[in-house]
Amino acid sequence: MYAPNVPASFEKTYAYYFPILFRFGLKHTSDVALSKDLAQDTLIKLWESKNQKNWDTKYIEAFLFKTLKNKIIDHFRHLKVRRAYQGKIDRLSLIQKADTLFDVQDRIDKVFKKLPEKTATIFKYSREEDTSYKKMAEHFGLSIKSIEFHISKALKFFREEFKDMY
Repeated sequence: MYAPNVPASFEKTYAYYFPILFRFGLKHTSDVALSKDLAQDTLIKLWESKNQKNWDTKYIEAFLFKTLKNKIIDHFRHLKVRRAYQGKIDRLSLIQKADTLFDVQDRIDKVFKKLPEKTATIFKYSREEDTSYKKMAEHFGLSIKSIEFHISKALKFFREEFKDMY
């Protein structure tokens, strides 16, 4: 692996420490992709601090493991915060959904108040009983065409009330 502008000593350092840092990260996170990212970020941090004077092996090793340990701790802190806020976001989402459901129910009630009584009764029956027009016609003593008319009329009112939602 040759990269221009990268000193050979850093390439060797990278090649030597990346697998070690990766295994250390994997041991503490149990996540392969995350461990690769953390090891990479740690080595980048070393590269960025290359202007420091103490470049002996002890310094590099201590720097790398301390940096990786801190990155792992930061990762778990971020997860903890994310989980704490996720619960709040989920509750807020449920509240918003409940408000939406109440709004929809109010709009449904509004439509039923606008409908003629017979149309409303036939439409409710069609939705609650989930039966054929023929059986509904027999139940209400009407023709199938009358049932179709009332259902169609009710649906027209609903479409008009909810047209902004489509």
